[in-house]
Amino acid sequence: MLLFKGKKVSEGIAIGPLFFLDKDKIEAPEHIIKNSEIEAEIEKLDNAVMACVHELERIKEIALKHLDDNHAQIIEGQKLVVSDQMVLEEVKDLVRTAKKNSALAYSEIFKKYENIIARSFSGYHQEREADILDIKKRMIHRLTSNESYFSDSINEPSIIVGRRISPADLLQLGHENIIGIITEIGGSDSHIAILAKAFRIPYITEVKDFTKLKKYDYAILDVSEESIHVDLRDDDLNYYKKREEEFLNNKKIQVHEIVSKTKDGQDFSIFLNLEFAEELQMLDINYIQGIGLFRSEFISIEQNKLPDEETQYNVYSKVTKMARGLPLIFRTFDFGRDKFIEMLDLNMFHQQEFEDWGGLQFCLENPDILKTQFRALLRASQFGPINIMLPMVSAIDEIDKAKQLLAEAQIELEEEGIDFRRDVELGSMIETKAVLEILDELAENVAFFSIGTNDLANFLLGTKREESDINNHYHPKLFQAIHKIIKVADAHGIPTTVCGEMGADRYALPGLIASGVRRVSVAPSSLSMVSNLIKNISVEDCIPLNRRIMNSRNSYMLLSILKDFYYYQLKTY
Repeated sequence: MLLFKGKKVSEGIAIGPLFFLDKDKIEAPEHIIKNSEIEAEIEKLDNAVMACVHELERIKEIALKHLDDNHAQIIEGQKLVVSDQMVLEEVKDLVRTAKKNSALAYSEIFKKYENIIARSFSGYHQEREADILDIKKRMIHRLTSNESYFSDSINEPSIIVGRRISPADLLQLGHENIIGIITEIGGSDSHIAILAKAFRIPYITEVKDFTKLKKYDYAILDVSEESIHVDLRDDDLNYYKKREEEFLNNKKIQVHEIVSKTKDGQDFSIFLNLEFAEELQMLDINYIQGIGLFRSEFISIEQNKLPDEETQYNVYSKVTKMARGLPLIFRTFDFGRDKFIEMLDLNMFHQQEFEDWGGLQFCLENPDILKTQFRALLRASQFGPINIMLPMVSAIDEIDKAKQLLAEAQIELEEEGIDFRRDVELGSMIETKAVLEILDELAENVAFFSIGTNDLANFLLGTKREESDINNHYHPKLFQAIHKIIKVADAHGIPTTVCGEMGADRYALPGLIASGVRRVSVAPSSLSMVSNLIKNISVEDCIPLNRRIMNSRNSYMLLSILKDFYYYQLKTY
């Protein structure tokens, strides 16, 4: 069995045929036109624009049918690009002055914008590159061919493979038959990533030796292991088919029971991580214990800009109403400083070098951003109980400044006669190395802790935020830090929830319980698996694990310990 490695984007597992998208190969002819052909070429350009806009409008309707207006705005953004008059006038000038055919002129003008993106200061524009290049490919196809953009269709459930894949590609091909996505270029915040997560399609990007995949027509896409398997043996295939069946059952999110106690009767809470309001619509709210993390930054990522107060209020109030009084925690904007700069169009920073950080600290440098978000959240609180979580906290004075802004927002709303709850509390994400040194003081200043295991592992182990290594979940340093956090929180009487991917890791979860964790927040697709595991696990059986975890020398030794426990102690599960 051969193995390709990549970077996880959207969780899951898929087994099936590979469907290759070769749209990167669309090229413009290089012939020069006659003077008598200039106006015909310009008319061809105008017709191609109208055809592309019409095509994108149909794709937008698909997004509206299956998702919502926020996701449809991704396609609306492409419509604005394809009809941009500044670009089109440059293309027409090149046709008239250089006698280049419309497809070649369009390709050359667009190349200039491609180069700008490639030289972009941050990864933010690069993660949108597929959206931009999709426009170029569609336009050149319209200018050189009368055939449909996708002459081939997916006739069976398939894993689509492409160097880049755009949201329009996914929607036009029909997400119903797309069981997995593999790309060479992409990002966790790209628009195709947002749609993949919304449709719960397994997705891996940054695949090494990508071109060699074309030798194969069938594969296993295993996002949890960040792997693509080809040349399968029957015994391997049977193992992965069982895992795929479990994923597909969880994907349906037919949750009929979420347990609140372990096998030996210990209290245990399982909350939800959400990125979109629509995820909550797919669930029976009667079986949900609460939302432990709503990632507010995805409102910004969908729209490519910081949303105003009304836009935020509409989203937050919708989620709060849908939660029907359940515990609900909204996290304030949490993405790198580079993404803030791009959305705020702060070009003055583009040539400066600085450490890649963001979250609360950058919001505090731009207090209007945070106060606007606080106002929107407070207004939404009239529809149900909510709390607010602050990301990437590293110092007590950051909490003090956030509290001051929250108080200012409350005073403003009172003066304006706008209703809101007075019991909204602030909590802190524990995900930086610095915050581990001030846990006692922090616990006295916030109402709860939430452990972001992904970022905490990166800070502890010295990896970058965009890097992904599933072995981080099994590193002794991470478990030692979690054990310390739980002890401090318990001593101060405040709750702690693990809301990173580690909370839904079947091997790591018993180790978390051994470390004192009694609350996790996981993705909707992991609810059933985690609930079944908790139902079959005994806290008393896990406790002896803690000493072995604390004494482990490396992640490989610790993973072996956790796997042994899972397979031998939980073999009936």
